[in-house]
Amino acid sequence: MYSRGNRLSVAVSDSGLGIMETLRPAVSAEFSNLAGLSDADLLVEVFRQGLSRHGRDRGCGLRGSAAKAIKFDATLDVRLPRQRVLLAPARGAYEANTADCYEGVPLVWGTHIAFGFRRERRRRSESWGAPLR
Repeated sequence: MYSRGNRLSVAVSDSGLGIMETLRPAVSAEFSNLAGLSDADLLVEVFRQGLSRHGRDRGCGLRGSAAKAIKFDATLDVRLPRQRVLLAPARGAYEANTADCYEGVPLVWGTHIAFGFRRERRRRSESWGAPLR
């Protein structure tokens, strides 16, 4: 975070095949009711339900991270190999109808998630950078 900035970004990257490439086969087998969803809609369900390619008892990491991010009104910027999905919390959750999706972006392998937090403005005396006396 820059000293005069009001945003903090925390990014998590995995340069593997990508969450959609590894999740889609499991969705067809384990979660057939979600098989027809677009990538953006399925991504929202990953954060809401905790879907995993390893079955119904796994996948809590992204769901738990999203729940904590929602508490702080954080945005999610998810970069897939050829797609970017921006999610903003609405009514205490991430929802597909509030997602901004960008197709045809330059290829970047894997899945990269940036959590965007807004820092509240504080008086100088309350800031972390206030001089010690």
